[in-house]
Amino acid sequence: MRKLLLSLFLFLPFAFLRAQNTAPDVTLFDCNGVQHSLYAELDQGRIIMLQIIDPKATATLNSLRNLESLASTYKSAYADKVYSYTFPADAASGCDEMPATFVSATSNYLQFENSRAIIDYFRITSLPAIIVLGNNSHRVYGTYQSYAPARDAAVKASIEEAIAESSETGTVIKNSLGTVFPNPFTT
Repeated sequence: MRKLLLSLFLFLPFAFLRAQNTAPDVTLFDCNGVQHSLYAELDQGRIIMLQIIDPKATATLNSLRNLESLASTYKSAYADKVYSYTFPADAASGCDEMPATFVSATSNYLQFENSRAIIDYFRITSLPAIIVLGNNSHRVYGTYQSYAPARDAAVKASIEEAIAESSETGTVIKNSLGTVFPNPFTT
């Protein structure tokens, strides 16, 4: 019995770390009524920035505008790869309260109505929260609560790490951010 308890005691911290390093497998409907499975979309090699906001707070919306400005560089360079998904923090906020300007002005951007599973999984306590997920590993590259523009460098680093990891799998990515020489390369 002691060995069993000791094994459990040693295993639990690793199980907790695993949960924090991988995304949850959730299925949600966007504000257009389209069903999305997070794992299925990550399995397509996507990098997804989950944005959890208070749609009624002006400061939160200003932060979201700044973040979408930062993300637009990656979205234009990796049009089929980098996406933003925005969720309201409380179940009382519906799609009608989400900021409509982002839907029409931003590519690869979707809004969702319910984020309870994501908020609970990542233990979100401070808004806005940004979570960078990527690739078929379902990996979490960064979680940023109380996002502010001062954290842009960290968010960019998370996105770039996810892009770099996806390109190591043999996928050729063409973009305007850089070139590789010689092409092809072996190491």
